[in-house]
Amino acid sequence: MSGLQSISFHVSQIGVPVLVKISYFPRWHATGATGPYRVSPNLMVVIPTSKNVSMNYGSTPMLTLGNIITDLTSLGRCRGALHLRPTPDAGAVASQAWTTSQSEASTGEYGF
Repeated sequence: MSGLQSISFHVSQIGVPVLVKISYFPRWHATGATGPYRVSPNLMVVIPTSKNVSMNYGSTPMLTLGNIITDLTSLGRCRGALHLRPTPDAGAVASQAWTTSQSEASTGEYGF
């Protein structure tokens, strides 16, 4: 993410709602205030619990876990796709091996 990722401000009165002119998204977290709460698509409000308020836009533990699982799954699929490609003559080799084992079995080389 580029641009603004945190906001800090000081208030003169604790408990008085402060309107923040940035779009609300659940990844915003406030320290020194309750909220943020969405008041419109482009505004959010916090209620200060101390004179110094900071807001950070960040990740949650579940989002981080989901990103790790997604990355590992994608990596596994890429590795599997690279290693499971059949060679151009894999069918011919398998067919030849089957034919050879059948002819050896019919000649009695295995003691049957």
